[in-house]
Amino acid sequence: MLIKNDELRSYLTQLTLFEDQPITELKIIRNNDIKVSWLIKTAKGKYLLIQHTANTKNFSQIDVINLLKAKGINYLNCYHFDLERRLAIYNWVEGQPLSTFDQPKHFNQLTDQRIYNLAELLAKIHSISNTGFSNTTNEPSYKPNMDFRQLILEPKRYQAFLTDDFKLAWKKHLPRAYQRGLINSQQQAQLAMIEEKSIKLVKKQIQLIDDLNLFSLLHGDLTPENIICHGDLIFFIDFELWHYGDRALDLAFMLEQFAQAKALTQNKEKALVNLYLEKLNENGVVDHHFSERLAFLKKYVLWKFLILVADGLTTANLDKLNQNLFQNMLDRTLQSLEESEED
Repeated sequence: MLIKNDELRSYLTQLTLFEDQPITELKIIRNNDIKVSWLIKTAKGKYLLIQHTANTKNFSQIDVINLLKAKGINYLNCYHFDLERRLAIYNWVEGQPLSTFDQPKHFNQLTDQRIYNLAELLAKIHSISNTGFSNTTNEPSYKPNMDFRQLILEPKRYQAFLTDDFKLAWKKHLPRAYQRGLINSQQQAQLAMIEEKSIKLVKKQIQLIDDLNLFSLLHGDLTPENIICHGDLIFFIDFELWHYGDRALDLAFMLEQFAQAKALTQNKEKALVNLYLEKLNENGVVDHHFSERLAFLKKYVLWKFLILVADGLTTANLDKLNQNLFQNMLDRTLQSLEESEED
C-alpha cells in the first residue's frame, strides 16, 4: 500500500539521512500504475523517493548503480532502501529532461556537444557486458514484454515469438485503425504487408543474433523524460527496466522517441550512431553486425509503436497530438516498407 503524504513525512523524519536536514518540501512529481515518485527538498539539497506498487517483482536500482560505478559512472546514489515498504531514496539529478509527456513540443535542443556526450555515456554503459542474455535474479521482470529478451538465446522460439507478435498485433489492430478512419483502404493494404515483411526480417535477425556473443547492460527505457540535460552534460535516470540484451535495441528505442519528436535530422542521427560506435570501440567492444541489427530493430520498434498509438486512439474526439503522432509514424512506416522492398 502506498504511503500518504503525512505518513511519509513522519517516516522520513525518523531516518538518519534527515537528522541534520529538516524536510522543507515533499510533493508527488509522477504517479502511475507502477510507481509514485516524490521530490524531497531540504535545506541542504534535493532527493528523489520512489515507491513501487505491489505488482512489481524487482524495483531496486541498487544493483545497476553498483555496475555503473564500477565503470566510473558515479552520478547516481541510493541513500535508503526499504524492501517492506517498497521504496528507495536516491540523489536528485539536476537538469531538464529532453522532453516530457505533458510538453512534448518543448524538446530541448540536441546540440552537437550534447549528441557527443549522449553517445559517449551510452557506449560506456553498453560496454558493461555479460555472457548470458538475462540475469533474472536481479533484473526487473514485471514488464510482460521482457519475455522478448529471454527467448533470444533460443532462435526457433525467438523467431516464433516475433512472428506471432506481429501477426496478432496486425490482425487485431489494423482493422480497428481502418474503422476509426486513421488509415484509408490503400494504406490498409500497404500496412498489411508488414506481417509478411516482418517474418523475412526476423529470419535475417536470427542469423545476426547468432554472431552476438556478449550482451550489454541496457537502460531499457530511454525516453526523452529519462534523458537529463544539465548544460551540455547528459545523464540517464530511471534504470528500473535495466537488463542485459542486444545493445542495438536500446539505441533503436531511443532513436524512435527522437523521430516521433522530430528532434534529430538524418545527418545528426547518423552522427550520433557513428559517435556511439566510435566510443564503443574505444571501450573495447567491436560489434561487426551492429548496423544491420539496428536497422531491423528500428523498424520493429516503429511498427510496434504505430500499433500502440493506433490502439490508443479509441474515442470519437481524437486528441490532436495523438493524431499528429500517428500520422508521423504512419508516414515513416510506409516509407520503411518501401525501403524493405528495396532491400
